[in-house]
Amino acid sequence: MKRKDNYFYGRWGREMTAESALKQIKKTIDLTESYLVVEDGSRFMGARLKEEISKNLLLWGVDVKTSKEPLPTPIAVLEGRERGLGVVVVTAGSSPNMISGFKIFNKSGEPHTENKTKPPVEKMEKAGKLTTIKEKQTSNLFLKRKRQKPKKIIIGTTNETIKKISEKLFDMHTVVFKKIEKSQPYKQRVHSVQKAVMSENSDAGFLLDDSGERFFVIDDTGVVWPGEWIQTMVYQSELNKREGTIVCAVNTSNVFLKFAKEQKKKVVFTTTREKDLLNALKKTKGIIAVKRGNITIPFLHNTVPDALYCIVSFLNHLQKNSQPLSKTRDDLISRYGEGTKRTLTLQLENSEHSRLKNFFREEPVMNLAGSPLVSVRDLQGIRTDYENGAWFWANTEEEGQIEITMEADTKAILQEMEQDLLEQVKK
Repeated sequence: MKRKDNYFYGRWGREMTAESALKQIKKTIDLTESYLVVEDGSRFMGARLKEEISKNLLLWGVDVKTSKEPLPTPIAVLEGRERGLGVVVVTAGSSPNMISGFKIFNKSGEPHTENKTKPPVEKMEKAGKLTTIKEKQTSNLFLKRKRQKPKKIIIGTTNETIKKISEKLFDMHTVVFKKIEKSQPYKQRVHSVQKAVMSENSDAGFLLDDSGERFFVIDDTGVVWPGEWIQTMVYQSELNKREGTIVCAVNTSNVFLKFAKEQKKKVVFTTTREKDLLNALKKTKGIIAVKRGNITIPFLHNTVPDALYCIVSFLNHLQKNSQPLSKTRDDLISRYGEGTKRTLTLQLENSEHSRLKNFFREEPVMNLAGSPLVSVRDLQGIRTDYENGAWFWANTEEEGQIEITMEADTKAILQEMEQDLLEQVKK
C-alpha cells in the first residue's frame, strides 16, 4: 500500500504508512480475541487501510468480522459489545498514544492499549500528556478567573488530572463531579450530565472529552449548546477588546459570522485543515480561528487543556451579565438565529461535477503559503453564500463524490437551497 493511498492529511500523510500502522497494531492486538473492523463514520480515514488491517489480522490467525458501512466510534463499540467482539476502528485517533491510525476496544467496550508483553497500564499512563502538567502551566489559568458569585456546576470527566485541577480552579463554586466511564459513548455521557444538571438544580454542566481539549456545555434548562454559541461567548469574554482578524474555516456557522459582522471584525476564510487555520492566524496576526464546533485562540492554545480555559471564560462572562445561562442562550437565538443544517452526499459524473463547480462561487482562501486559492481540487472546502444561508462544499476520498452541507435560518430556506442545488445537477 503506497503512502499516497492512505488518505491522511498533514502530519498523518507525511508520517503514516500501512506498514507502520500494522507494526503497531500487532503490538496492541490480543490475538486470542475476535474483532470487528470498521471505518470511523464521523472521521473517515480510508477504506484501503481498513482492508490492509483486516487482511493482516486474518493472516495472523485472528477471527475478523468487518462492517461494510462506516460507523461512528461509539456506535461501533456498542455493536462490538452486543456481538461479543473486540473492535478495531480505523480513525484519526491512536491507541496507544502515537500515530497509528486506529483505536482498539475489547469486547466489553473498554479501550485496549496493551497486550500481555507490555508493561502495566499504570506505568504507561505516567507518560501521558495530562499526568505531566506542571504548576507553572496552570498559573495563568488561575490568574484569569475573576471574582464570581458562587454557582452550582456539574463537571463530567474521565480524567483524574482534569478533576484535580478543576477542584482547585472552581473552589469558589459548588462543583459536583459526574463519574464518566471511558467506555460510554458521548451521547450517553452528555445525557448523564444533562440529568445531573436537572436533578441537582445546577446553573450549568460541562462534559469534557478524555483529553480535556473539547467540551460540551449544558445550560440550566438541560439544553446542549451548539459550538457557534460557545464560540460567541468565548469571544465576548476574551477577545472583544482586542483588535485583529478572525480566521474562519469554510464550514464556520452563519451564526458566528453574523456575530463577527456585528463586531465589525475582518473575516478571512481558509480550509478546514488545522495547519491552514494556524498558518492563517500567523499570517493575518489573527485573534481567533474557528470552524464548526472548534475554537483556537493563540494565547490560550496548547498550554493546559483548552476546555478549562473556555469554562473559566464562560463563568467570567456569566458573572458580567448576572443572568441564567438559558437567558443568554435566548438572547443569542433572538439576535443571531439558531441555524438549521443538512448534509447531502452526491456521486457525480464528470459533466455534473463541472456544472456544479461553476454553480458555486469559489471564495478565495488561504493555503499554507498564505496565497489565495480558487481551485476546487486543491481545497478541503468551498463556501458559497446564499440569501440567509450558505453552502459548504467538501471533497471526499471517493472519486466523483462530494459532500454539500447547507445551513440556513429556516427549514423553508434550506428546502429552497436543496432544490436549487439538485436542479443544477440535473441540468
